Amino acid sequence: KNGAQMFLETATPDLYADQSKHADTIKQHIQTGVASDALHLQYYYRAIMLRPDRSAVLQKTNIPVLFVCGLHDKVVPLQQSLKQSYLANETHVHLLKLSAHMGMIEETNELIKAIQLFIQHSAI
Repeated sequence: KNGAQMFLETATPDLYADQSKHADTIKQHIQTGVASDALHLQYYYRAIMLRPDRSAVLQKTNIPVLFVCGLHDKVVPLQQSLKQSYLANETHVHLLKLSAHMGMIEETNELIKAIQLFIQHSAI
């Protein structure tokens, strides 16, 4: 309704726990989004909002599942992630204490360690 610029400027900063620390990255995300076709942005966000529930996949799996959760995530709040983590037979949960939704950027090294630890403990 108000254009890609306004939408991205409103939505993007909340993906980060420490917005001042990641100001340049946030600005780059906004610029990349604005440079995209507005219709594609609409399709992208509509697909995210309307995606089907995949809880059954977690319930049926026999393989270990890793949940990496940002303590400050507003997009997928911790309580929601923890609720889903109980669905799988074997779940490993790692909490990124300094992150919101963009833990791969906010705590890259911590995320890498979590994945490596998961792989080590889940090797078949």
